[in-house]
Amino acid sequence: MDTKRICAGMLDYLIACVIQAILLVVFLIKPLSDSVESVNTINIWARQLIITYCSMMFLVIRDIIGKKSVGKRILKLKIIDKSRGSEANFKKRLVRNITWLLGPVDVIVYLFSNDRLGDKIAGTKVIENK
Repeated sequence: MDTKRICAGMLDYLIACVIQAILLVVFLIKPLSDSVESVNTINIWARQLIITYCSMMFLVIRDIIGKKSVGKRILKLKIIDKSRGSEANFKKRLVRNITWLLGPVDVIVYLFSNDRLGDKIAGTKVIENK
C-alpha cells in the first residue's frame, strides 16, 4: 500500500513538473528569446514565481476535482475520513493537500510516522479502492 501511495504521489508530482515546464516555456523562455529589449530581472522573477505558484496549486487542488488525483486514479487509491470511514469531503481533501506548501516538512513527517502531515491534520487516510 505504501509503495502504491508513493508512486501515486510521484505521478502527481511529475504532472506538476510538466505543468511548470510548459508554463516556463510559454511565459518565460519563449518571450525572452523573442525579445530584443533588455531583460528586466524583476519581471523574470515575478513570472517564475507565478509559474511555480501555478504548479504548486495543482498539488493543492489535485484531489478536489473528481475526488482523487490522477495518481490515485491510476493506482486505485482513495481518501477516506478516518472518523466516519467514508469518502473524505471537499474540506478534508483541501486541508490535507495544503500541507504540500510546507514541502520537505510534509515528507519528513511521512518518513517518520508513515502518515502525511496533511492526513493527520485533516483526519484522513489513503486506502486501496477495491
